[in-house]
Amino acid sequence: MMAQASIGHIYAGSPQALVLMQTYHVDCVLVSPLERTNLTVNDAFGSHFPVAAHSGDYYLYKTALSR
Repeated sequence: MMAQASIGHIYAGSPQALVLMQTYHVDCVLVSPLERTNLTVNDAFGSHFPVAAHSGDYYLYKTALSR
């Protein structure tokens, strides 16, 4: 199970985000109003990944770092 602090680092795009995503085999990241309300979301970091799906304020990014 991923720790809450690790989730925060990933959404914030902190320096350790890519390593955490590889460690936890993160294939996709969902950014919705819930994440934007409860976490710091770094859109510039997210823009490095292709959008797998999008609807309104919901974005699903395909990270594929674990492969």
